[in-house]
Amino acid sequence: MKFEGIIVPNPGFPYNPSSFQFSLAGSGNPWGALNKLRALIIRSLHDGLSLNDISQMANIAYSDLLAELNSLHEASLITKSKDSFHPSFLVVDSDETTKVRNHASELGLHLAEIVQSNWNDIESVYSTLSFSEDETFSDMAFMLVGSRLLDIAFLEEIASQRILMPPAPKRPSPDRPDAQYYFWMVEGSKEDLGEYGQNSTDLPIPKWAFLTFAQNIIDGEPNPHRMEISIKYKEIVKQCGHEPLEIGRELSIPVIDRDDVSKWTKFAKEQASHLHEFCLKNKESIDTLFAMLKVGTYSPQARGEFFCWYAHLLYSGAIDVLERNSFLTIPKSRCSGALWYKIVEREGVEV
Repeated sequence: MKFEGIIVPNPGFPYNPSSFQFSLAGSGNPWGALNKLRALIIRSLHDGLSLNDISQMANIAYSDLLAELNSLHEASLITKSKDSFHPSFLVVDSDETTKVRNHASELGLHLAEIVQSNWNDIESVYSTLSFSEDETFSDMAFMLVGSRLLDIAFLEEIASQRILMPPAPKRPSPDRPDAQYYFWMVEGSKEDLGEYGQNSTDLPIPKWAFLTFAQNIIDGEPNPHRMEISIKYKEIVKQCGHEPLEIGRELSIPVIDRDDVSKWTKFAKEQASHLHEFCLKNKESIDTLFAMLKVGTYSPQARGEFFCWYAHLLYSGAIDVLERNSFLTIPKSRCSGALWYKIVEREGVEV
C-alpha cells in the first residue's frame, strides 16, 4: 500500500512509512480507513508510545488524535481498553521481521526436504494427467508444486485443521459490517510479505479461472510479466470469447480440465497433510517465536494472521530451496499461467 498525496504536518515520527507493507487475507476492506498518519499512529501504538507523545510527533491537537483513533476503532483496526489503545491486528517492526524471516527460512529448508523426498511420487502422478502429453513436468512444476501444492493446498490444510492458524477474526466496519479477515503490517521490504503468490481471475463462464503464479516483486516492482499476461488475458476474452481452449491457445498456457484438477488436487492435499504434520512438530518453536513479538503481549488474537503471514514466508523459502537444488525450474519470467477448472471441495471452498 502506498501513501502518495497524504500529508502529515511536520512529521516527527521515528518511522519510515514507505517501509510499511500491508497484506490481507479474507473478506474485508480496511484500506479506506488507512492513510499515512494513521499508519504512523498504529506503528507508534505498537511500540507502546503514549497518546501525548504521538500527538506531539504528529504535531496535531490531542482532540484530533482522538478523532483519528476513533476512526481506526470504528474500522476494527485498533482496540480500546480504558484510555489505552493497541493495534487489533498483526504489526511487526523491522527487527521482528528479520527474526521471523530467519526462522521461516530455516524451517523452509526442511519443508523443501519433505517435498524433495516425495519428488518421484510427484512426477509419477503428473504423468497420469492428460495434459502431461503436451506439457513437460519441468515446465509445469512451478505452477503445480509451487502454487497448487505449497501455496494453495498447504494453506488450505492449515486453515481447515485450525490448530496453527485459528479462523480469521471478525472485523466489522461501517461499510463492511460482515468483514472477517487476517491483516498484517510488516516493517520491511515488499518481499517480506512472501516472495511468491497466486492470483486467480474467474472466467466469464462458470467453474473456470485464469491463474498466475509468480514471484511477486522483481527489482522492487510488481512482476511485469504477470502484469503483461494478465492484460493480454483481458484483451483475448474481449476478442475471442469465453471458450477456455481458445483462450489457452492464444495465451500459450495449459488448460487443465476437471479430471486432471481432481487428480492433482487430491494428491496435493495428501502431500499438504505431511507438510502440516511437520509444522505441528515444530509448533513449540513457532509459538515461542510468536511470544517474542510485541503483538503477543497486547493482541493474542493476532496468532492466526501471524501464522498466515509466516506460512507465506515458509513456502516461499521452500520454493527457493527447491530451485537451488534443481528440483523446481522457475521460468525466466518468474511467472507461470494456466486455465484451471474449479472444484467445490467443501461448502464455500473452491480449489
